[in-house]
Amino acid sequence: MAKLTLPQLLQAAKASFIASGLLLLSACSPPHQPVNIAGNSWIGYQPFFIAAAIYSEPGLDSQLTIHPLPSTSNVTRLMAADQLDGGFLTLDEALVYQQGAEDPLCVAMVINESAGADAIVMKADWRKRPGQLSVAHEATAVGGYMLKRAQQLKVFDGKEVTGVVATFNRHARMFSNDEIDGVVTFEPVLTQLRHSGARVVFDSSDISGEIIDVLAVKSSVWQQHSEHLDDRLRFFWDQVIDDFKALSPEVVKKLTENTQLNSNQLRGALADIRLIGAMDASSFNLQTAVEKIQDFLLTSGALSQSQSLNYCRAGTNNGQ
Repeated sequence: MAKLTLPQLLQAAKASFIASGLLLLSACSPPHQPVNIAGNSWIGYQPFFIAAAIYSEPGLDSQLTIHPLPSTSNVTRLMAADQLDGGFLTLDEALVYQQGAEDPLCVAMVINESAGADAIVMKADWRKRPGQLSVAHEATAVGGYMLKRAQQLKVFDGKEVTGVVATFNRHARMFSNDEIDGVVTFEPVLTQLRHSGARVVFDSSDISGEIIDVLAVKSSVWQQHSEHLDDRLRFFWDQVIDDFKALSPEVVKKLTENTQLNSNQLRGALADIRLIGAMDASSFNLQTAVEKIQDFLLTSGALSQSQSLNYCRAGTNNGQ
């Protein structure tokens, strides 16, 4: 197979995401069935996209659909507009969304912890560039969170930094076109940029335990569909996770289609995340993670007051 260039890879990904987004927008205007959840192409969310493709059962999974979207900004916007019932978010994004939400979120599953798979990458000559540095990030909380933590830890050698809001699907193009000096990004774009010569100056392993990915669902939706959602999410995770970790041929095929990364790049990307799959406090202490991240969000002004975020099972007497 001929090797695609980075612009070709990005164009293919963009076309796929736009098509999926248009299908979602046309299919799930309220009132809607089935339950609709969505997320971006982050590799840590891929177990669900792959499981839905491989293990869906007619009838059972007509009640649950999982959609890819170009960015988390799209996910939270559609959730706020009642066109999505839940989404794959980082814990800080879920907490910021919770602020002012009419239908508060609960955590259906803690999916993974990023241990290097989210990063700030810069141009090789960034230290020599005059004036302020421009660093792109998504409009959602995690990009700004990573940038503020990096500044707090004096990553930029005292240089002034200006954040530039840009959706995830624009990150690689803006970086390649020299429109920015750096970007807060994640897999699969992180691997693509590394291969093009970008320098990682800060990543989630530098703030261990602070970038946690969850599947967050509106509480009212969970109350109405808890039995089915609990069963299907657990089934999907348990069916796919061993093959996902081992990168079985079928999983590699699907992952390559979804992320445009080859098998060696996928192994490298997966080495930087810790898969968890927790649905209650016996498997992962959600409240400790919430308190740790929330303290920073309150101090930085991203939150105006403390927010409550619990496991969905806690509201159905199946968890803590």
